Amino acid sequence: LSPVAPIEGELASGLSSPQELVVDVANVYFTTHALNGPPNAAASSKVMACPKLGCGSAPTVLATRPRFAGGIAVDAAEVFWVEGGEGAAVMACAAAGCDGNPRIVTLERDVPRFVVVSDGLLYWPTNTGLIRRCAKDCVSPATVVSDPFAKTGNVWGLAIAGKNLYWTVDGALEGQRAGHMLPWVVRELTTNTIVGSTRYHDIVAEIDRVEIGYTWYASRWQRSHVNSACKLLLLTH
Repeated sequence: LSPVAPIEGELASGLSSPQELVVDVANVYFTTHALNGPPNAAASSKVMACPKLGCGSAPTVLATRPRFAGGIAVDAAEVFWVEGGEGAAVMACAAAGCDGNPRIVTLERDVPRFVVVSDGLLYWPTNTGLIRRCAKDCVSPATVVSDPFAKTGNVWGLAIAGKNLYWTVDGALEGQRAGHMLPWVVRELTTNTIVGSTRYHDIVAEIDRVEIGYTWYASRWQRSHVNSACKLLLLTH
């Protein structure tokens, strides 16, 4: 992890696959991930904090989670993140620390992709095409946008300004209509659960060219049979 000028250098070292990060006035907060156990094991994650001036090999561990934690956000008081798989939820921990015991903001029946905080409210998109909202403590989040990618693609970015909500989509179905993409929903048939998405892309029919990619899966299905089975189906379709 390296800040921009005028401070240059390594903030933290010895990390296991650091990914998402956010900052406040004093600290940098980020997640690290490690895959353990058998091929269908869930990812274990840590939510960590480090002063902007650096913490060497000793960042503060705010929480250690038994599943993939990511998509973090921070406000003046708390750090928030989302977790997928069994017990999918939006989580929170005080920015100053929570003794390793983060609280559940709300459980999520779908897979939350990331979380954004604005004026005391949390927003997140799900893998089923919803954008939800709730206060920092809520039982039943409200669905503020239903199926935002029905006409275009998956939600990748989300921002709030005043009363307006903005989001970006990846254009999967626009690409299908244009003839250079063919997206697929991945469904696990024994439970009839949507577990991810993949697609053909950069299709050029004139030279018989196609690529396979834009693939993502809920964390509980990563490192399982799902990806291999899907790629075989795509290669033989």
